[in-house]
Amino acid sequence: FFFLMIRRPPRSTQSRSSAASDVYKRQIICLVYINRLIAFTGMPLHPTNWRPLILCSLLVAQKVWDDKYLSNADFAFIYPFFITEEINRLEQKFLELIQ
Repeated sequence: FFFLMIRRPPRSTQSRSSAASDVYKRQIICLVYINRLIAFTGMPLHPTNWRPLILCSLLVAQKVWDDKYLSNADFAFIYPFFITEEINRLEQKFLELIQ
């Protein structure tokens, strides 16, 4: 009776685990970008700058990693603390600092 209860998970669960794996990869890339920024500039993380830095590193990481990525306007909609123009400037400055 017990062997009837043990089954392979449905395909949708397997694809979700693959998607979750991609999320972890993006988070690691995000941390690499932040470490690179700190190493190149000596800029520490403060209560006033960690949110924009995390936002920019996530933005760049998902643009590099994903085939279909969110636009800066999408990020402004998801995180309305910044407008699209501010996110554009933050991304540009972030890329200048990590290269």
